[in-house]
Amino acid sequence: MTCPQCGADNPGNNKFCMKCGAELPAAVEAGAGAGQQPAAGGSSFGYNTPPAPSFNTPAFGSQTMPGMVWRQDQLAGVGTRFVSVIIDGIVLWVIDLVLSIIHLSALTSLASLIYFGYFWSTTGQTPGSMVMKIKVVRADGQPLSIATGVLRYIGYVISCVVVFIGLLWALWDPYKQGWHDKIASTVVIRA
Repeated sequence: MTCPQCGADNPGNNKFCMKCGAELPAAVEAGAGAGQQPAAGGSSFGYNTPPAPSFNTPAFGSQTMPGMVWRQDQLAGVGTRFVSVIIDGIVLWVIDLVLSIIHLSALTSLASLIYFGYFWSTTGQTPGSMVMKIKVVRADGQPLSIATGVLRYIGYVISCVVVFIGLLWALWDPYKQGWHDKIASTVVIRA
């Protein structure tokens, strides 16, 4: 199978190009439906067999992470994420100010949980993320559920409590994941 993006030849059962990591069109069209002809090396007995395992999913050098489908150039940079956090911090500061004025400042932590949990589980983008054109998704590319959003928020708090080491972790992590991303199996990508 020839990659439409870079022209490299790939085995027929590959979902992604071995050279550039682009998704191959035959993998999208073929699927694994009943009654289809097996790929080269598959069964010739008229029934579907699972495709041979492919170890050439997009990776970062020679490192791969189970379920990770992102190339390095698709991940959001740490600087972009930092600016996004500052914007969200300003929005949360205004919410905290309003709660203080109406004598409900005890609800500030709950407001933060609802803020992040709602945005992460609906669009994957907080207002800061929207401005910076980045998005939070699960490592496998699926959107976050409410439970995953809450788990990520709890991981975010843990990352901050430990002298921000959990947030700084994204600086040297090959997948640009902080502890909160690792806890919830999420990545931040360019939207």
